[in-house]
Amino acid sequence: MTIKIVHTADNHIGMKFNSYPPEVKAKLVQERFNALKNIVVMANSRAANFLVVAGDLFDTINVSMNDIKEVISVLNGFTGDAVIVLPGNHDFFDVTPNSLWDKFRKNADSNKIYVLDQYEPFQYNIGEQKVVFYPASCRSKHSDVNMIGWIGASAMNSEAINIGLAHGNVTGLGLDQVDKYFNMSPEELKQAGVDFWLLGHIHVPFPKTSVNYNPDFFMPATHTPDGMDRKHRGSCWYIEVDPSKNIKGDLIQTGNLGFYDWEKKISSMLDFDKLLSELKELDHNLSLVRLELTGRLSHEELQQINTKLKALNDSFLYFTSQNFIKVNIDIKYVDANYTKDSLPHKLLSSLINESESGLELQLANELIESLKS
Repeated sequence: MTIKIVHTADNHIGMKFNSYPPEVKAKLVQERFNALKNIVVMANSRAANFLVVAGDLFDTINVSMNDIKEVISVLNGFTGDAVIVLPGNHDFFDVTPNSLWDKFRKNADSNKIYVLDQYEPFQYNIGEQKVVFYPASCRSKHSDVNMIGWIGASAMNSEAINIGLAHGNVTGLGLDQVDKYFNMSPEELKQAGVDFWLLGHIHVPFPKTSVNYNPDFFMPATHTPDGMDRKHRGSCWYIEVDPSKNIKGDLIQTGNLGFYDWEKKISSMLDFDKLLSELKELDHNLSLVRLELTGRLSHEELQQINTKLKALNDSFLYFTSQNFIKVNIDIKYVDANYTKDSLPHKLLSSLINESESGLELQLANELIESLKS
């Protein structure tokens, strides 16, 4: 029979978002739960057998009890066979009594939700099909050694679907110059002998699009974006494995919010009107926008833009802008700001005719303005 798996990771439940205003922070915190619910709903709609969390379900090992219980409540809504959870580097496994996973286990249904924190195979039978998970959980936040070494030495049943689970950086995909995030090379993953890997840690998807071939590993990205550097809307994998171990993977959007970090050069009001049209197309209630503007415009145009930017402040879930547009120094500006026949007027008027790039003109005006103050 075909085995159906939904694969998520890096949910980071419990992120604080303290850099945002209180009302925005509350919505970002709640979004972590809402997007997880989206995954469960999608998994149920496709009759998935397994919901797999490949590390960093939580943002910290000190997450609140309320967050633990709410996560369990969401996962309990999964109607498939089993929820498989791997401790990652943010929510690493700790044997200390009353630690995160101790609390989690005490409140979760042990017949439905399985925390794979030991370095041993975990077998689950779906009808006659054996599915064996090989977990490589994290026992610390940082490590210069990955945890997958034991898997390659394990005897595997070729008739079972053998799935590796790990959390850490994959060489060539993530940025880890100090080698402290459980680095794994693609060659190590391939040589471990499993049919494929479900991984976490890198906050972008791999492969980048849905697939109809057998990749060595999958990365789902975060289930909802967590900052301005995330260009995606959050995703998970829906994976089907047929009896011949042929794999089909659909990359599915799961987040509700969008982060937009835009740098725009504005050389005319036409450029700015185009930008306004782009902003209008966004769902304002679900969009966080950081805008940086550069360019040169007239003093009047710059005033118009500042007025319109101010009006945008309250129209999005979150909006902030930095206006680095410089005033275009022309004869109209010089006449309006400096007395005719004054030294500044003569200097700037002369530079208008002589400066090809406008840089000397700009610098001269900035110097004059600084002397005024």
